[in-house]
Amino acid sequence: MTAKEMTDAEFMNFQDDFYNLLEKYGVSKIDIEHQQYNSIINLRNKVAEFIEQEMYKETFNNQEYLNNCLKDMRATLEHLVQDAIDKDKPLDLPIIKMQQEKILAFQQQIKNLETN
Repeated sequence: MTAKEMTDAEFMNFQDDFYNLLEKYGVSKIDIEHQQYNSIINLRNKVAEFIEQEMYKETFNNQEYLNNCLKDMRATLEHLVQDAIDKDKPLDLPIIKMQQEKILAFQQQIKNLETN
């Protein structure tokens, strides 16, 4: 899904708020030494992505824009595939699969918007 990315300042504020919320409810101080640091970062990133996607939903519903996004996603996929071919790498690389999944998910979102 495409998202409306937070600015650097917005992300820093979000991150501070996120960490403060966890610490408020008993999580020990969050820094790189924290035992669950990687899990916390993954959770933070998922929450940030969710927020960005929700902000994005509120900012558009333009079919032409959606189609242009889809074209850009397909062009990226073509570039990734060509790069893999040029470097004699398998075509089932995780980044290629991820881009294919993003395209399929985006196509479904477009379809859902059309039916709503």
